[in-house]
Amino acid sequence: MKKKNVFGAQTIFACAALLLFVLCIGCATSDLNAILGAVAQASQVSQYNPVMELPVGSTIPGRLAQNQEIWYSVRANQSGFLIVETTSEIDTFLVAHDTQRNVLAENDDGGSGLNARIELMTQPNIEYLFRLTGYGGSAEGPYMISASIRPLTTPTALRLGTGNRGYIETNQDYWFRVSANQNGILRINTTGSTDTHLEAYNESYELLSVNDDGGEDLNAQIDLFVRSGENYIIRLRAYGDNSGAYELLANIRPYPTPTQLAPGAFLDRTLAQGEEHWFSVRTTRAGQLTVYTTGSTDTMLAALTSDYQFIVEVDDYEDLNARVQIPVQAGTTIFRLKAYGSNSGPYRINASFE
Repeated sequence: MKKKNVFGAQTIFACAALLLFVLCIGCATSDLNAILGAVAQASQVSQYNPVMELPVGSTIPGRLAQNQEIWYSVRANQSGFLIVETTSEIDTFLVAHDTQRNVLAENDDGGSGLNARIELMTQPNIEYLFRLTGYGGSAEGPYMISASIRPLTTPTALRLGTGNRGYIETNQDYWFRVSANQNGILRINTTGSTDTHLEAYNESYELLSVNDDGGEDLNAQIDLFVRSGENYIIRLRAYGDNSGAYELLANIRPYPTPTQLAPGAFLDRTLAQGEEHWFSVRTTRAGQLTVYTTGSTDTMLAALTSDYQFIVEVDDYEDLNARVQIPVQAGTTIFRLKAYGSNSGPYRINASFE
């Protein structure tokens, strides 16, 4: 059973309040408010668990109690993939945060056995926080935790319209570079019987999209809105512990001509499997534009600017229907509608503006 810290947050706050009462007899109201704010801030900070440094290239031991969380800070010393993982006989769970404690990634059994493993693309001198717990709060026992960086691999050129065939080894990844020769929609996909996973990055290795089974059967597929002359980095690996042959394909198709959808109107359509429907909504002033579907078909809806720059994509807002609500200026907004996965069927698309 986890022991309580005698000098916990509540104790610190009580002591601070007592000290405040002694010091502030006769204080002005403004002084009292200032001190109260400082005490409240100190109380909030004290609720955070201490953070231990985990240097890149090191492995350090620890022991996890039930319902305990242990924090580590890791600072990247080069570009590449920052890998933090545990080695133990217990079921561990890791969450990666930025320095503001926003969640970046989390993992349960990505390592060996029941061990957690997180891999982040990083640049030099970036600091991350990692929160380690037992899965479900019940795991306890000794563990080792390590941090390492795997350097980036020089990507192989992937020509548009030409497939790249190979064999994916277990726990290996393969990198490709694609250059867009026109504005349009770049589709990266695999074919074959191997369960694949794809990630797309820009030239600065900022993550753009991730997909597992978006293609046929267990194949991955990514669609990117691209501009002529831009380069994109593709990472290919097998999903989980799989391995096998693959073919990686890259093609660009021109932007489609969308169907006009007036605010206040609706259209009834039917989606075939794998089909996309495109719509444009024109507004004459600034306001809030809402486009949504109704019906029994599981739909996904993406919003783009008039020059096809991605804004947002949503899946299930109500039941299986999609809904996008965004602030707009006078002009045209583009919407792409498709069925989720291998679904198909009828739908109604509606637009409203206020």
